Parts: sequence; C-alpha cells; structure tokens
Amino acid sequence: MPSSISSCDCFRSTFFCSAHPQAMFGTTEGPWNMTKRLEAKVGSRLVVDAIIEVDPPRAEAALKLKAESPSAKYYEKTVILPDVKAFVDRVNKGEIVKPT
Repeated sequence: MPSSISSCDCFRSTFFCSAHPQAMFGTTEGPWNMTKRLEAKVGSRLVVDAIIEVDPPRAEAALKLKAESPSAKYYEKTVILPDVKAFVDRVNKGEIVKPT
C-alpha cells in the first residue's frame, strides 16, 4: 500500500448511500445532511475514500457540489462505487485503506 494512503492522521470514511443521497448530502427541504455534520465534527482530518451508491449519477452530482464548496479537500480522491463488492475489491488491491 502506498505510504500516502496510510500515513496521515486522518479520519477515513466511506459513505453508503443506498439510493438515498439526500440523507447523506442533504436537500433544500429537510435537515438531513450527514456529510455536513461529519465535516463540522472532524474538520481537516476528514478523508472520504469512497461513496457506495447504486445510482452513481446521484453521487456524482453530490460530489460536484462538494468540489465547489469549502469542503472540497475532503473529497479530492473520493471514488464512487456501485456496491460493497467493488469497495472490498479496491481494499484488497490496496487502493483504499481497510476499514478498522
């Protein structure tokens, strides 16, 4: 595993959206926005490794908004994956840090 992946004092995170990114990324109608809460609590230590989403265009739209926000650095290397199997494959290849 490249040292740049594992050598930071990061709070690594993977988001499981399950076709409900409005809960993860918020909407104009309601209070749900788990990413904003996590960003506020963890701050500059946050690294989002992956978003697992069965509807990738929804996650892509959310990431586009994050890229244009003050939180962009937390999502710089985030990958969007269609399912847990794809996530596990990336972990096994050393491309994503194994969750602990």
